[in-house]
Amino acid sequence: MQQSNSILKRKHKPVLRKIKIKTLKAFDENRIPTTTRKEVNVPVSSPEQLEDIQQKILEEVSKIPGAFVGLKKKDGPVVLMQAGTSNDTGKHFAFPEINPVLIYFNLALKKIELSQVTKKSFEECPTSDFIRKYHIFVDYFEAASSGVVHLLGAVEAFYNQLLPEDFTVVIDGNEKRKNKLEYISLDIKIQTVLPQVTGKDFPAANPDAWKLILELKTLRNRLTHLKKVKAENLTDYQKLSNDLYNTDFSKYIPAIQNFFDFYEPGLIEEDNET
Repeated sequence: MQQSNSILKRKHKPVLRKIKIKTLKAFDENRIPTTTRKEVNVPVSSPEQLEDIQQKILEEVSKIPGAFVGLKKKDGPVVLMQAGTSNDTGKHFAFPEINPVLIYFNLALKKIELSQVTKKSFEECPTSDFIRKYHIFVDYFEAASSGVVHLLGAVEAFYNQLLPEDFTVVIDGNEKRKNKLEYISLDIKIQTVLPQVTGKDFPAANPDAWKLILELKTLRNRLTHLKKVKAENLTDYQKLSNDLYNTDFSKYIPAIQNFFDFYEPGLIEEDNET
């Protein structure tokens, strides 16, 4: 295994390690078509009373098709996800809607950080200790491959979020609607579809970052569509393992952050709280 001293730094600027997981979106109260609207401001004397009132509200809302609950926050109102009822308690649950894009990206950052710690342990382990080195590399492969997959998963999920429900585009003479556009290749998604959806062309504006994203996509595909590549020393996955081991995540993370910022400035915000 080739040695690497890669650390998560780029041009003397530390790479993101953790981001804030914001709710999916706020909504404009004045632009949502409603037939019935009711605001509830409840003077609460105890946590138990608040819990009881909230359960009654959620129970009633669950019976009304098309009804939703909003929560007023300092940065604007948000829609609440309603998670049905618990089989154990029969309670209704609701909370601001999650943004899977940020969860995937943050998970990737965590796994990549873990992979770098594991890599350090691998390099410090004596070469003669084959078995211990094997177990450490298994941990590295798990963390690094998960980081790669979730980095690209965040990109794919973000693309899907940007697609309007009624959007149609012609590709190679064939008309494709949203349900088809969600399953085409990443190259076509970013190079062909997004410029028509947003009026902004990331690959043209950021060719270096786009090249890095395509490199990462190739590695992701090799990991998820695993193929044996027989080497002269009779191993099947030595080339893939070496390439994953020597992946410089410090250049890929900023490229993907740049992609998010290009289409939605402020979406990615570093979380410095411990």
